[in-house]
Amino acid sequence: MPYTLIKKTIVAVAVLAPVIALSVVFAAGPHSRTAPGDELDFPAPVFGISGASDDSSDSIITDADEGEARGNSLVLKLRAAQMDATVDAPAEEDSSAAEATWDQAHDLQGEIRSSDDSGLSPRMLALRDKLRDTLGYYHQKRLNTRDHNPWEVMHSIVAYGVHSQLNRNGPDGAPVNAISWLCWNGDCHGTRILEVTGGRVAARKGPQVQGHPGQFLAILAQGCVATNCPIKIGDKRFTLVDLIESEKRGCEAGTELTFKLISFSYYLDIDERWKNEAGENWSIARLVHEELSQPVVGAACGGTHRLMGLAYAVRKREASGLPLTGEFRRAKKYLDDYHRYTLTKLQNADGSFSTEWFKAPGARPDLARRIQTSGHILEWLSYSLPVEMLLEDRVVRAAEYLTDIMHDKKGSDWEVGPLGHALHSLAIYDSRVFKPYDHHDLADIVAAGRAAPGTIPLESAQLDQRGTRSAVKAAPEPPRMTRADMRKQTQRSDRRATRP
Repeated sequence: MPYTLIKKTIVAVAVLAPVIALSVVFAAGPHSRTAPGDELDFPAPVFGISGASDDSSDSIITDADEGEARGNSLVLKLRAAQMDATVDAPAEEDSSAAEATWDQAHDLQGEIRSSDDSGLSPRMLALRDKLRDTLGYYHQKRLNTRDHNPWEVMHSIVAYGVHSQLNRNGPDGAPVNAISWLCWNGDCHGTRILEVTGGRVAARKGPQVQGHPGQFLAILAQGCVATNCPIKIGDKRFTLVDLIESEKRGCEAGTELTFKLISFSYYLDIDERWKNEAGENWSIARLVHEELSQPVVGAACGGTHRLMGLAYAVRKREASGLPLTGEFRRAKKYLDDYHRYTLTKLQNADGSFSTEWFKAPGARPDLARRIQTSGHILEWLSYSLPVEMLLEDRVVRAAEYLTDIMHDKKGSDWEVGPLGHALHSLAIYDSRVFKPYDHHDLADIVAAGRAAPGTIPLESAQLDQRGTRSAVKAAPEPPRMTRADMRKQTQRSDRRATRP
């Protein structure tokens, strides 16, 4: 195998590691690049994707949805279900024309797919290589604890998950694991994201920290961080379970619940029930109802996060094997309407999406604005569309457009938030569209020790060409957390909350 191909493969695998639905739980070393003797005093986040859902002692409860958070191959069936009630669906001036265009989902499959060994056409191969080169480049452009606040660090995490790194004390400082740094309440530009309130761990909300309730937990969920990930605030120790319990108690009708819906759809069973601080009953279905009752236009980042939360809930419901009824049925129809509206009304000729979000068509020339809007919209589409629709020409053009800008304008000083979501959109697209066509034996490549300089370390478990766990695995698995363990952890959290 030519060295250049090996190098590209290593870079691609390294970048994809946090977005592939692995059937393992593993710990990524937080100081894999620090010098001997300069080891950090906090652990790595625990990365968990797939686990059993029974109550046996070996059951892993972190990801009962079997890896629905990032890049799995779950294919949603895009169907026109009727809503049980009127919701805030986008208007369509010419619905018949829109439907006719939408139904041509596979009109360019000959151009997209090829019969050669790779399974991809030259156009798609070119997009794959450029996209992966882009992801690899930006992964090396780390933020640092001196100059960047927790809000910025969170947005650097969203694209790369547990492999996100952060330079300590300045641009030239030693790399540390970004999730570990935040979960151990490390100082970022003079600000810390976590606090203890009433004996419970909580993420702070306001300038430079969380911009929205539940945002930090949603970032961790999208990074596939497991529930037994440790959290430390001063001399007090918690786990991610404690943060989940705190966020559950903060549910309140009529408020923004977008990010709680994302995280709870990932971490909780689809039919789980809980009570908020006021003793009111809550569930994921109620969160969906609350989010459907609020508009998309005017919501966070143009409403893309609200649509992402609904998509998380629908995919979790489908992954559970339960029928789409009630609020989930309404949410599915709502998403289908927005898919049609976006791809038939809001896409510009160059492949970008409206610079006015979902409010109206728009094509401002400002590239920063285009990265912000197209990046967020493609992020939601890459996650929520059926995989066959990601191969449709309109979506491919959107991925090409965003990749071209970010690749060809690498020297630009993009804002951290829009950049993080744009990179996340490409990472999801890569894992769902291109990963199934990767046929290289990664075990042989890793064993040869041919890692490209500056790429993510490959100590963690990888997937071989059959999508199964390879024998190459340097990092040991952390202790597994069973459902019984989770119940005990919750009880301990309750007891701590009652102490003075």
